[in-house]
Amino acid sequence: NQGLTTPQIAERRGFAPSTILSHLAECAERGEVTIDRLLPPERRETLESLILPLRDRRYGEIKEALGDACTYSEIRLVLACHKARQDS
Repeated sequence: NQGLTTPQIAERRGFAPSTILSHLAECAERGEVTIDRLLPPERRETLESLILPLRDRRYGEIKEALGDACTYSEIRLVLACHKARQDS
C-alpha cells in the first residue's frame, strides 16, 4: 500500500523477495491486491502470455516448460491473480 517494490519490502521485513511474492500471491488470490500493483504492465503481459496457456499444469511443470523466463513466485502470482479475476 505504500508503493514499495518487492525487494524494498523484503529488505524492510527481513525476508527473501520470493517470500514476499508468495505472501502477495496469497493476498492476490483473496482479491486483496491486484497484479497491476505488483508487476510492471509489460512484465505482467509477458508472464501472462507464457503462464496462462499452461495454467492447468502443476507449478513445477510450468517452470520446467518456461525455464528461466520466470520464477516460481511469478508463476504463483500470475495464477493467483488470474484465479481472483475468475472468481469475481
